[in-house]
Amino acid sequence: MESGSIPLLIQPSDITNLKADEADFNRLIQQWKIGITEIIVQKAFALLGIHDDGSGIGKLKMYGGKIASFLTDTVRVYGAPKQLSDTQRALSKRLIADSSVNVYLDDLDRGWEGTKADIRKMSALLNAARDIAKDNPTVRFKIALRSDVYFLVRTSDESTDKIEGSVVWYSWTNHEILAMFAKRIETFFGKTAKEADLVKKSQGELALSLNKIMEGRFLGRGIWSDIPSYRMLMTLVRKRPRDLVKLCTLAARVPRNGRWTRSSHRTFKPSLKNTRKVEFKIRSTSIEPNYRISID
Repeated sequence: MESGSIPLLIQPSDITNLKADEADFNRLIQQWKIGITEIIVQKAFALLGIHDDGSGIGKLKMYGGKIASFLTDTVRVYGAPKQLSDTQRALSKRLIADSSVNVYLDDLDRGWEGTKADIRKMSALLNAARDIAKDNPTVRFKIALRSDVYFLVRTSDESTDKIEGSVVWYSWTNHEILAMFAKRIETFFGKTAKEADLVKKSQGELALSLNKIMEGRFLGRGIWSDIPSYRMLMTLVRKRPRDLVKLCTLAARVPRNGRWTRSSHRTFKPSLKNTRKVEFKIRSTSIEPNYRISID
């Protein structure tokens, strides 16, 4: 979360019932604008503890799409101290102070097949987000897309050239992924770990954190014969955090007897033989860069 802004997350389940099927592209964009605007307001109401029977959102039309103004005025009405928790009161004060809202849209390319319908829908969504941000200077969109989705939309719809300057290249190094993994482990055990400090450490030093949940050596074969476990993981992680998550999740699901308290070659080997795992490794041979579109 960015300091001073109200964070709202929109996921695929939030737009399932959104009707956006107009044949005319401009009307399709308008449908997305209306739908996304209402979702933002509903999310904000839930976050701020505002109970709405439908009449609140009904008044939104009177504000001509000015989301921040509508939310600020609504908070002033519902924001009596006795009605809100300490967290909701703090968020309400923050919203009234600067009206800043960050809207995060994630995993919206789920089920993407690259069809004309997919491209058209994604293009309309991006245009709608841009229009909303234009009408609301304090409302900013952070949209996470796979690179293949972005390229296909960008090259198929000339109107998206207006957001090209807002695209942020986002990538990871394997060392950063290992540091992130170490931080996740340390925080699980209740310890504070600063990212900047972890990134400065060598991979051998970071491995000390990993050893809390997995054996230090991986007893494989060939080049994997008796090597540090972190090195085995790094050979399979193609600069994508999700690869590490999948590896560790599969290993954690392997049945184990009471003597195995940590992940080891006994748990990783079965997962590597899993058909889905093999397919995943093949797909991972090509590095998939990521983009984040920041519209504000």
